Amino acid sequence: MIKEEYKKSITMYIDTLEITVKKVIEKGMMPPSLDPRAAAWIFIGIYNTFLSMIEFKFKEFDIEFVRKVIDIMTTMHSDKRLSKTPIAGPGR
Repeated sequence: MIKEEYKKSITMYIDTLEITVKKVIEKGMMPPSLDPRAAAWIFIGIYNTFLSMIEFKFKEFDIEFVRKVIDIMTTMHSDKRLSKTPIAGPGR
């Protein structure tokens, strides 16, 4: 029961973020080459990571760390070698 509720909650967040990312792309604030659903998953992953770091008081979590994460994400998207590299995974 808890697992299903958790899944519903995550699905709701992903669906909402996907809509938000689509709007941001339409406004020209993010590159149109980004997949809105994949971006939503990345945002949720980063959000959950930050929450865990705060909850467990990891010393690495500060504004400089957040800037580093943003730099990494920006670099990964702008580096054509990385952004076009297929990712192996289940069903691929």
